[in-house]
Amino acid sequence: MRTEPDPKLVAIRKEIADLMSKHDICGTVILANQNAIEHMTMFEASWSCASIFRDEGGVGIKINSTNLPADTKKKIVESTLGMILGQRDLLVELLDGFNTITKMLEQQDNLSFDHVSRRV
Repeated sequence: MRTEPDPKLVAIRKEIADLMSKHDICGTVILANQNAIEHMTMFEASWSCASIFRDEGGVGIKINSTNLPADTKKKIVESTLGMILGQRDLLVELLDGFNTITKMLEQQDNLSFDHVSRRV
């Protein structure tokens, strides 16, 4: 069982984060190799009023729409909401597909997956 993040995946995650920042895009990325998984979600872009924060309670989303210029506020809030809802919908679809694949493999190969995801 891993006790440290996979350095290769961490490096690739950083490269992707840098590219996302450079091109002013948001998104969720999941990377995997046979030993580990790394993921990130970035909501920070010039056209978004959302950001990700970490504290002792975990991870959350902060929305800051109070200080936006009046002439662009509606567009920025709509763009942020569209981005968040679009990612949510896609992640729900992926979850359903992953659950289906897991059930099929368990039944097909008479396997039982005793898997627990753990953050390191």
